[in-house]
Amino acid sequence: MNYLNIKIFDILKNDYWKKRVIQSIPKIVNSGHYNSTNYKNLEERLPLYDCFNVVVDLEQDKMLAISGLFNGGIFPPHTARILDRTYYYDWANGLQSAWRPQFRYSSNFSLPFQEKIALEKQYNSIFFSVQMHNSTNILYRYKPGNKYEVLPILYNTCPSLKNGEINQHSLCWQNIAIKYLTNNHMELGLPSITLKEYNERYSNIKSFRRR
Repeated sequence: MNYLNIKIFDILKNDYWKKRVIQSIPKIVNSGHYNSTNYKNLEERLPLYDCFNVVVDLEQDKMLAISGLFNGGIFPPHTARILDRTYYYDWANGLQSAWRPQFRYSSNFSLPFQEKIALEKQYNSIFFSVQMHNSTNILYRYKPGNKYEVLPILYNTCPSLKNGEINQHSLCWQNIAIKYLTNNHMELGLPSITLKEYNERYSNIKSFRRR
């Protein structure tokens, strides 16, 4: 793979790549990826993004990864989730590995692009999250050079239920890394829970967190 041929596009401003991404959604949903159901409503969700990116190998005319910068009225107005709905088209081959620099599509392309947009939107902070505790090494990978702080507790990143109550599904509580974009560090403003509380509450869940 020639690194010089890899480019990033905001599909909200590029109809060609928007069409290509939308056409790929059924394949993503049926890919067997553990988060595949998250992409069922991606086309309807697109207008809510500040930007939504596709990383492309132009020489091979091949899409490599997608993700977006998202607030959507779900999160407090001063923050947004970066790398939202990240998907690597070659995930089944293990080529999205965080430990192989040549395939770090998110950190090398999507992350800096979306950070720039977040600054333009004047967000106080941006964050990204992972569902499973054994993925926290991914969070720490961004910490030194990119000034992301891995938070010690879990935060609820799901929309509230129709009655206004917090969605208590176990996967709504996620590990978070946050980057402050101003010197005024505002609280994230999401419901939170300690790891101990989580383990006690969801001890009967097969994939609950223990560290």
